[in-house]
Amino acid sequence: MAEFERLLAETRRALADSRAGAPAGGEPGGAGAEVRGRGAAADGQVRATARADGRLESVELEPRALRLGSQALGEQLVLAVNAALDDVAAQTLAQAGPVADPAALAERMRELQDRSVRQMRQFTEGIATAVSRISAAGSGTAEPGRADRS
Repeated sequence: MAEFERLLAETRRALADSRAGAPAGGEPGGAGAEVRGRGAAADGQVRATARADGRLESVELEPRALRLGSQALGEQLVLAVNAALDDVAAQTLAQAGPVADPAALAERMRELQDRSVRQMRQFTEGIATAVSRISAAGSGTAEPGRADRS
């Protein structure tokens, strides 16, 4: 029974972690909130910093970047911001570690179901045997398969 309870608790934890989007065995919303991604373009003349919540924190331009012209500067800003967002995504993924595996979770659930069915069958058989013995004792007849020792 202790093994059954352990398997059930592990399965519930993994399922809760999976629903919360947390790493298996981890806490949702952990250190990922502190992540800052950085990106650069135009040979470092355009720099951007993004936060884990998807917001842009800062954009820095070197004075030389202003000579690029509006079209080119806009393109370099997009490159720097996208690089910063990619950096945030990479850091968040690295911090997350392994995520609950749906196939492993399904296997645990199958094991849990199999064990519970076996235990319920044993319980039902035990009840049936007890009822049979009580009925046999009440009617004064011997149990099936046992010789009467009177």
